Amino acid sequence: MEYIKNKWRHYNDSYPMFLEIFSTAVAFLALVIIFAILSDVFFTFRNVINILRRASIYLIMCTGMTFCIGSAGIDISTESILGVCTAILGISIMVWGLPVSAGILLAIITGFVLGLFNAAVITVLKVPPIITTLGTWTAYRGIAFVLLGGDIHYGFPDSFVWMGQGFVGVIPAPIIIASIVVIAGLYVLNFTRTGTYIKAVGGNEAAAQAAGINTWFYKGLTYTIVGVLAALAAVIATARVDAAQAVMGQGMSLHVIASVVIGGTSIFGGRATMIGTILGVLILGVLENGLLLAGFSHFWQLIALGLVTIVAVAVRTVRQKTSEDLI
Repeated sequence: MEYIKNKWRHYNDSYPMFLEIFSTAVAFLALVIIFAILSDVFFTFRNVINILRRASIYLIMCTGMTFCIGSAGIDISTESILGVCTAILGISIMVWGLPVSAGILLAIITGFVLGLFNAAVITVLKVPPIITTLGTWTAYRGIAFVLLGGDIHYGFPDSFVWMGQGFVGVIPAPIIIASIVVIAGLYVLNFTRTGTYIKAVGGNEAAAQAAGINTWFYKGLTYTIVGVLAALAAVIATARVDAAQAVMGQGMSLHVIASVVIGGTSIFGGRATMIGTILGVLILGVLENGLLLAGFSHFWQLIALGLVTIVAVAVRTVRQKTSEDLI
């Protein structure tokens, strides 16, 4: 009996990397097949590129969120961080006349500072992550409106716009940038001590602390990663539309969190998979695009997003509870 329990524990530990990813991949392929049948233009090169270009912004943000949720945290302020960083880009480049590189650096620093503030409140003041980021979700959006008001800055330099609209051969620049970020996230999460410690903190914070892991540091690190990557996403999003406005990014947080959870990262922490996150982003990207081509409005897309998220969390919660009962 003890041998069976040990074998099951080994299977349970590797569950997200195998069965979760496999089931997510099957769901993705099923959606692709369904929408390819429903629409003649779904599988065209132009439409596939459109899906991937839109997904690139979410892939960057979801990389940070995978670390955050994997540590048993959550950050719903990420869309507002993107909004503030967009405002910084508009003011620094279009109003102050700073070089593109300086404007981007300033936006990245801003994202880091905003993420660091979230981290400090959560780790030092011990305010629950959902309460902290709910508050900063509102506060940061307010900062974006204070900075820009109702103004829209557009007409950015070509070198900046290229990051959202340019190509390297036939591949859009945003996809290349997102791929670099995802590969880096995959490496850190799975092949470094940092990734191991983050997952350990998410799995059992007390045990991780007893093992000598600096839990407050690694928990805080995930929120600064979220902030920096939200700033990078702001660069691409702003360059893509060649405009900066305070409302940029509104409604993206749910999409980001949903993609990560659908991909197999446990909402309770301890289990995180970048490959699953990629599939989760693509599932929602295909779902939105397919519904649009099928003639469904944006409101039906929101309904589908909400229901898919609930189902994904429910199924994985039941599976995790079942596996724990069998140990």
